[in-house]
Order: sequence, then C-alpha cells, then structure tokens
Amino acid sequence: MIKEVILPDLGEGIDGAVVSEVSVSVGDIIGSDDTILVLESDKASMEIPADVNGSITEILVSAGDELKPGHTLMKIELSGDAPKEKVSAEEQPQIEKPPPQIEITEPKPHLEDLSSSNTVFASPGVRRLARELGINLQVIKGSGQKNRITKNDLNSYIKLQMAISSGSIPAQKQEIDFSQWGEVEVQKLTRINRITGQRLQQAWQTIPHVTQFDNADITDL
Repeated sequence: MIKEVILPDLGEGIDGAVVSEVSVSVGDIIGSDDTILVLESDKASMEIPADVNGSITEILVSAGDELKPGHTLMKIELSGDAPKEKVSAEEQPQIEKPPPQIEITEPKPHLEDLSSSNTVFASPGVRRLARELGINLQVIKGSGQKNRITKNDLNSYIKLQMAISSGSIPAQKQEIDFSQWGEVEVQKLTRINRITGQRLQQAWQTIPHVTQFDNADITDL
C-alpha cells in the first residue's frame, strides 16, 4: 500500500517554510520516528518525521522549495514490520537542488553625458533657477519636447542629489577577490542566516552606533 506523506500544520503564526534538507532518498527503509525533511521558517528550524514504517518510493520536494501545510512531500510503501535500515550516503548520494537565485538590479539615476552635447533646451525661468541653485543643466536629461528641460526635471534632479548626499541611495559595493589570500570555500546560507544578516545590515546602516565614556571619582564610595 502506498501512503502519501502530507506536510502538517506547522504551528501558530507559521504559514509556510522552506526545505533546507531532504534527509532520505528513494529506496530508503524508514521507521515512524525517522526524520525525512528539515524545514526552516522565519522563526525556527524543524524536523518532519515520517510517522509510518515503510520504503521511500517517490520524493516530491527538494531543497529550496517553499511549502505550505497540506503539501504532499513524498510517497511511502507501507510495511508492517519494516527493518530500520538506511542506505549510506556513499552508496546513495543525495543531490540537492539549490533554490533559484533572483538577481535584483537597483535602478541607477540617469545623468546625461557632459560630452555628448553642449546644447541645452530650457525656458528662461528654468535657466535662472538653475543659476541660482548652481546646477549645470547639461547633466540633466530633459523630458520635454526635443529633450527640453522642464521645471519638474530640475526638481527631480534636486531630490535625487539630496537623496544621494543623505545616503538614501546606497553606494555601489566593490567586490573583493578573497582568493588572493588563499583558498575560498563557499557555503550556502540557511533562510535564518540570510534574514539575520539582512537585519544586522539594516541596523548598521540606519541606527547611529555611539559609545559614550565618562570619568568619575568613586574613591569615597
């Protein structure tokens, strides 16, 4: 008899989790208390047991998959008194499918090349305002007819420069070649590790880190 193993309810406040490890392979003989999957949510890491005795016939998930309660995990051929044997990792290598990596490209402000053209189309009012603010109109790309620079273009450029000077737009991070100091080993981060790193980076960039020292004479205390 073939039984489908269904992902149970993971607890209050946990709507889903990511598969961090598939602990079994097709053909493995398992017992009811054996761990078949390791899941990670935003709050914790948890092991999912088989709950039945039998032999793994089909695995329907892989590392990196996002699952919700009710998802079918694998199929097991039931056996009443199945011996508790497992194929070693050397005999049955486990192949994990890495999660798809999404490359996020941050928008960069577009500035017109100074050397491309010396001709600037703008109204006298826009030119006067640019002179008062000390802005070179040649670095602004106009949105009007024939690339004419409007007052809105000028205001957008001012807001962009203020955002850059205040640090709202992060500077381009320079990649470091660590291999120049020796052999490099790349390890995949767990979901919890990634979230922790994002929170630490956010705290470092947004919270002032200040340490205050003071001297006090406590001889008479």
